[in-house]
Amino acid sequence: MFGFKKKQVPVDTSVESRVEAGARLMDSQAPGWHETVRLSDLDLSSNYRCVLGQTYGSYTVGAYKVFGLFAPNRGDESRAHGFDANRALTQEEIDREFIALTRAWRREIRERREKVSA
Repeated sequence: MFGFKKKQVPVDTSVESRVEAGARLMDSQAPGWHETVRLSDLDLSSNYRCVLGQTYGSYTVGAYKVFGLFAPNRGDESRAHGFDANRALTQEEIDREFIALTRAWRREIRERREKVSA
């Protein structure tokens, strides 16, 4: 309507590659983030217990910090970086995707912690 074009962010369907992209982004935005995330509380479906929530206080604040306050396609970028599920899916599929994202983030964080302690 006003000539604004929403940038299309390609979303790789692999949960693992999305999480790897998100971890690299977190490294650039909040070095050491993986040391502060409580794995026992980690839940990507929670605004407060997800990676952004545990790092920045809430998913919303974290998304603003990482992607920019007025990023028009923050949802697309958030999905592309493994912080959110595809909301176009059915609720059952969204729930399964959040479980897969949580597992993938746990693996990513454990691997990073093991590298540091090795």
